[in-house]
Amino acid sequence: MAFLLAQHFEKEGFGEQAFHGATTIHPAALILVLVLIALTLIVKRNKAVYPIIFAACFLPAAQRLVIVGADFSMLRLLILAGMLRVFFKGEVKNYQWIKLDTLVTAWCVISALAYIVLWGSMGQFIFRVGQLYDILGLYLYFRVVIRKWGDVEGAVRFTILLTPVLLALFFLEKQTGKNPFHFLGAQEWATIRHFRVRCQGPFPHAILAGTYFAAVLPMALALFFRPKGKAFVIRSLIGVMGLVYLCASSTPLVGVTAGFLGLAGWTLRYRMALIRMGTVAALFALHMVMEASVWHLISRMSFSKGNTAYHRFLLIDNSIRYFTEWAAIGVKGTAHWGHAMGDLTNQFVREGARGGFLSLIFFCWALAEGFSLCGKLWRRVRRNKVKRYMVWGLGTALFAHCLMFLSISITHSQQNMSLFFFILASLGSLSLLGKKTKRKRKGPRSMAMNSNRPQDELQEEAA
Repeated sequence: MAFLLAQHFEKEGFGEQAFHGATTIHPAALILVLVLIALTLIVKRNKAVYPIIFAACFLPAAQRLVIVGADFSMLRLLILAGMLRVFFKGEVKNYQWIKLDTLVTAWCVISALAYIVLWGSMGQFIFRVGQLYDILGLYLYFRVVIRKWGDVEGAVRFTILLTPVLLALFFLEKQTGKNPFHFLGAQEWATIRHFRVRCQGPFPHAILAGTYFAAVLPMALALFFRPKGKAFVIRSLIGVMGLVYLCASSTPLVGVTAGFLGLAGWTLRYRMALIRMGTVAALFALHMVMEASVWHLISRMSFSKGNTAYHRFLLIDNSIRYFTEWAAIGVKGTAHWGHAMGDLTNQFVREGARGGFLSLIFFCWALAEGFSLCGKLWRRVRRNKVKRYMVWGLGTALFAHCLMFLSISITHSQQNMSLFFFILASLGSLSLLGKKTKRKRKGPRSMAMNSNRPQDELQEEAA
């Protein structure tokens, strides 16, 4: 198995694509995923996302099964189990389709169709259908099982509960230089940059490991006003900041900074429209007066030695320069754009290059709808301190993702993909709670019906 994995790394690099087409599963991982599948099928709905969170934090992408040409990572198996769960338990009956669902679905379908037309090969068709399954499977599963505020809070608390174990394993990787997850197919020896060990654990890359937990932090900090919230926030800060530090990458630090700025922005919540217009106006003014383009500022964003900020700038610059090449249905390769331009470490550039300009528009539209739902939702619950900070934390996590998308692509990692769609789906599901409906006058019949309903059900509906 070790030799096979080494061949994959040498040929494909890091990311999900490094392991396609071969069964590389360890017996321990097989036992663990079977347990997680069983839990997915039997646990209560409010804990249905826990197995996916656990798998994202502890199972490397190398663990996968190939069955009759179909490639199943462990997360894909859990998505399949989740689909079976929601249909057999009837949880899909109460599902309500919203505008965000339409935008996410349209983005996925448009991107997949453009990619399939561009390549015109059965191998690439199967690959793209697999990605479509990942994205829509994760998003729609989260949309179905997340229904209440407590579901989101429980998922965040569970993620933070795992950080002490991960922190210990990451620290062991830093001390020894050897990844404790290497027996499960993760990169065996840690990368060293400027004499600093870049820990990555079960993730495809140290940057992706750090960005995963950086995006969790705003949601964890938003629970400050819950019972024992201060102690929870302290544990969250120690766990997340420790993991981000051990990853030794700039992008997770950008995500953490964005998280703190976003949470601090609560004081300016009623002036967000002015802030957005002011930011656009300021960037436009800078673009007009600067010798270089305004996106050249990205090359100056440096939080660690040896970062590739200039490469991030070049990706954006060259994508604009070669716009006509990829605008229709994308482009097969971008290596000719310049040195190392084949590595599309920018989610926005990658969306355009792999699916065309229309795919990029719908992706950005889905993000905008997520922020719109966040704004409407916190206004609806503004009198509830706990809920308003929770939804602001979700919006801040989405904002952190948008900034980190300038340096990462979530399609490199199903683990990071799962967290992003958890955030987006949570905003969609919570937006349906507490909507004003026309109140009907209660007659004797309706009062009698309510008197026969369980008391806890009535209290839950009122909340």
